[in-house]
Amino acid sequence: MAKQNHLLVSKIGIIGAGVSGLAALKQLSHQSPVVFEASDSLEGDDPSFPSHTEILDYLNSYAERFDLFKYVRLNSKVVEVRFIGDRETADFSGNYGSLLPVSRSGRWPCKAINQTPFRGPEIFEGQVLHSLDYCKLDKEAASQLLKGKKVAVVGFKKSAIDLALECAEANQGPDGQPCTMVVRTLHWTVPHYWKYGLKPDHPFIEDYASCQMAIMPENFFPEVDKGKIQFKRTSKFWFSREGLEFEDNTKLKADVVILATGYDGKKKLKNILPKPFYSLLEYPYGVMPLYRGTIHPLIPNMAFVGYIESVANLHTAELRSMWLARLVDNNLSSQLWKSLTKCPRRLKL
Repeated sequence: MAKQNHLLVSKIGIIGAGVSGLAALKQLSHQSPVVFEASDSLEGDDPSFPSHTEILDYLNSYAERFDLFKYVRLNSKVVEVRFIGDRETADFSGNYGSLLPVSRSGRWPCKAINQTPFRGPEIFEGQVLHSLDYCKLDKEAASQLLKGKKVAVVGFKKSAIDLALECAEANQGPDGQPCTMVVRTLHWTVPHYWKYGLKPDHPFIEDYASCQMAIMPENFFPEVDKGKIQFKRTSKFWFSREGLEFEDNTKLKADVVILATGYDGKKKLKNILPKPFYSLLEYPYGVMPLYRGTIHPLIPNMAFVGYIESVANLHTAELRSMWLARLVDNNLSSQLWKSLTKCPRRLKL
């Protein structure tokens, strides 16, 4: 990279070295990009639920096969992206100039925690943690946290489902305690089991289209039949000294409460996007719309790979990166942004 004033200049800067970041890097490697990864390894914050090790092994082998490690700067957290004239710069412990920053920060790992208008976790005498905190534990620490404990898991999406199964597996035997899933909003699962009272009120296609449909682990419902996983449906809950209380005046004793309440992907981007642009993240109909799932017509010279999810994220990350690489190679980015701003309402984002 050539020095220009006080900046190290590269044509492409990629934020994050996970699935989408590596896909973008492979397609843009001939542009000698710089990849900034906040952790000390590839996809260091990937949740460590089942297949975590296999996913990391795959990412590392992918990077080795296509000689991508030389572009990756580990332990380099992006704290801000600034728009200066017709260039983008990013502030870190050092400064780096980039004509096209590519964000692959996806939807993780900022916690989404719903605030209760009643008593919060500060009065609970047990342990409260978010699923993001749980996934940072090693296998032994996670087992010690769950084994022999009354655990309540708040949520009913993939993280909550996997957590409940791990809790059940850690509590086998006569001394094992059941895990209770506190379910506020039901979502469709594959396969679905209505006999447990888990049929959602909204149509199947709604969860499918928004990628909120979870595939159930093979042993999940056998553990339900054994009584190791139980369900508590409620719309509201609050903490007590001994556990949780619900709007129907029932109580649940717990030693550990794990909040599998999701993640706030907007918060991550708001923390680094220039102020004139982060208001665009607030979209009345859901996720910020992106042309080809990659660029926003009102955010110049910046691309997003991995922010909009699909049923097969690895496949779509590769396809979007291929499209982005062709856009950059043909020097069409500035022309496209200009054309998008002229007729954004006609676009099929």
